[in-house]
Amino acid sequence: MSIPRITLDVGVALALCLALATVYAFDRGGNQVVEVPPPPADPPPPPPPPAAPSIDPIPRLTMGRTEDGQFGVMTTPDPADPTVSKKKLTFSDLTQPGLLPTGETNTTRVWVDGETPVFFAPEKGAVRVRKPDGAPQDRLSWLWQYQSIEVEQVAELAAGDVSRRMDTIRVSYTFRNKDTRPHQVGLAVVIDTLIGDNDGVLFWVPTRAGVISKPITFGKGGEEVPPYIRALERPDLSNPGVVVNLGGLRPRDGEAPAEVVLSGWPKKGARWDYPRDLSFTPYGKPDTAVGLFYAPKPLPPEEPRTVQFTYGLAMHTRRNKLTLDAGTAPLAGEEFDLVALIQQPERDQAVTLDLPEGMSLREPATKTQPVKVDGDYTKVSWWVKVEPNARGTFKPKVRLESGGKKLDEAPAELTVYSRLELRAHDKLPAGQQTFEVDAYVLDPRAGQTVELKLGGTPGLTLDPKTPASQDVPFPGNQGRYGKVQWSVKADGRASGQAKLTVILQPAGVRQEATIVIQPSTRLELRAHDKLPASQQSFWVAAYVLDPRAGQTVELQVGGAPGLTLDPKTPASQDVPLPGDQERYGKVQWSVKADSRASGQAKLTVILQPTGVRQEATIVIEPRTLTR
Repeated sequence: MSIPRITLDVGVALALCLALATVYAFDRGGNQVVEVPPPPADPPPPPPPPAAPSIDPIPRLTMGRTEDGQFGVMTTPDPADPTVSKKKLTFSDLTQPGLLPTGETNTTRVWVDGETPVFFAPEKGAVRVRKPDGAPQDRLSWLWQYQSIEVEQVAELAAGDVSRRMDTIRVSYTFRNKDTRPHQVGLAVVIDTLIGDNDGVLFWVPTRAGVISKPITFGKGGEEVPPYIRALERPDLSNPGVVVNLGGLRPRDGEAPAEVVLSGWPKKGARWDYPRDLSFTPYGKPDTAVGLFYAPKPLPPEEPRTVQFTYGLAMHTRRNKLTLDAGTAPLAGEEFDLVALIQQPERDQAVTLDLPEGMSLREPATKTQPVKVDGDYTKVSWWVKVEPNARGTFKPKVRLESGGKKLDEAPAELTVYSRLELRAHDKLPAGQQTFEVDAYVLDPRAGQTVELKLGGTPGLTLDPKTPASQDVPFPGNQGRYGKVQWSVKADGRASGQAKLTVILQPAGVRQEATIVIQPSTRLELRAHDKLPASQQSFWVAAYVLDPRAGQTVELQVGGAPGLTLDPKTPASQDVPLPGDQERYGKVQWSVKADSRASGQAKLTVILQPTGVRQEATIVIEPRTLTR
């Protein structure tokens, strides 16, 4: 006999559904006609984590140190390019072969309530808690306390954001207040710059045209602090030597220095307020330095404050006339800058930037800019927006033109990756009540959080055990991603497209995804399409999936006379809880059909307290009367 399944639109009444119910008809002998459908499958895990961008593991830098808390940086031997091998990147008087620069002419001062002691100095009220020991390492750490303020300085080898090579020293300072009241705390770091034998390196920044060859202060009401600074061994595109990058000055998720000073070297032990206009040739010969000043701020008890910057090698493409380089890493959903460097610029020249699909101009809005004639070496830059879903290799290019005629062209090859990845299924099967959402943060840092926002459809809630905003954990020794996970519950209202948004703070980086929630059948009714004339009674059973205490199911019979319920199976019954290995609660009725029963009968089951219902029609064949 054909047993059709009838599924009806239950409308708004389904909105508060707490379980699933199925109705079955049985023959007179009590044999089940339609099998109980299997319970919904457990939600599968989300897609696997993304593959981390590859890193060249060869160390390009090494560090030396003093006993007084300073450190120096030098390039490692590079057989492929002897011009960048074993070059000091900070000044040192140590000239013996095999010795590393120690940075002894650098100065670091800590501000504590108006006092400015030199970091790690044996001053009154200061304690040297910890210093590095042993041979040169790829991570150096010092811990020092002045009065009630603890300061930790860490210098460690890291991968460059653009180069993905181990060519960067990440420098961080963490302050902790061990007192019971707040204190004003700040930091000043003066780096005695040097590249190879050049102690008077010149600079350029992406926010100014040309090369900086005289003192300038950024911040404190003047020009905005640039995102990074480049120090040049030689301002020559065809033979640049080593280019040093001082980065992290306008971090996406950290504190920027209040003031950055490019000036002559103010000597070892420089005061906090040393002259900012000190000439690039302060003592009769070129000698430049960079000063970073993090403003004094109130530091509450036991609340850490961390500032950091990077110092290392810059990726630099050698060309005779024109080159195009990325100043910061091109990350999905974020902004970065592209810089065109021009050797021997001339009047009436212009550069035009061509961007591939997935990248767009943010500032300036025009892709063609005039070239400023400012010495033998100048630059033009653009801020570029990367689309959130952009991944892989992109090839922007820049053209140098004069009077509409192309003079030169320079390409760049960039790898775009994301430091925030969202993983979730694109489809949620009917009947599945929970699913997981994962966020992966590349190379996470202390203080980062990720928040999940749900939208697009009602009926989605987060499991209280997985709050919307969570701290990003640090990955294990072999990984680079910190993983945050949420469990999302979908109730009876959830249907259609749901929007998932994860936001990485404090950077504000976000990623979005859409998941399609298939509408599940909250209540199903299966019955015979006909009741033979010879059959005087039949059974009806309702199965409630994952029932809860207090639920009832009611059977209503109508549409044809002569149908009554057996008093032993009342119309409304409590839903029993299933056994340990089962998920369905079963309710059963016996329906009697007397001689008047004929035509179409309507069966309705209602699950309370939700009010969800399902209906079906059964045709009762008329009986033939005999005398």
